[in-house]
Amino acid sequence: MRPDTTYAGNVTFNGTGLEFSSDADVIKGAIAMLKEKNPDTKVLVSVGGTLYKNWHALNAEAVAHFVKDFGLDGVVIDYEVVAPTCYVDVDGSMQCYENEEHLPAIEALREALPRPYILANAAMNVGAHGEGDSADAQRPLPHAEHSVMTL
Repeated sequence: MRPDTTYAGNVTFNGTGLEFSSDADVIKGAIAMLKEKNPDTKVLVSVGGTLYKNWHALNAEAVAHFVKDFGLDGVVIDYEVVAPTCYVDVDGSMQCYENEEHLPAIEALREALPRPYILANAAMNVGAHGEGDSADAQRPLPHAEHSVMTL
């Protein structure tokens, strides 16, 4: 789902960026049936991803409206950064400009979807490198430096 969704209700996929081969009422019914037959099953919608990066225009209220309309249990925050802009602060800590966008998005979604709604964070692999005891650790993956610690 697009972070900047324009979903306005009426059980539709218009403005969400979501595409299904069935219409929205069929998908909503399938979710309800799944949860009825498997009451412990949780169904989440992914927000963001590789194609949808417009987090500065996050519409948390519209995301929450969609979650509630479709009887979902929450969202997966799929905040992906291709080339993070990180630096070592004067105190030696690692800082990333993306945190100024990602962390407020988490807060806005939590406000729009209070507990017991689920917020799952699909954080990129940070490889536990960058600060403290791990600052000088060998980096086994060539892309480890391109990961951002988000929480």
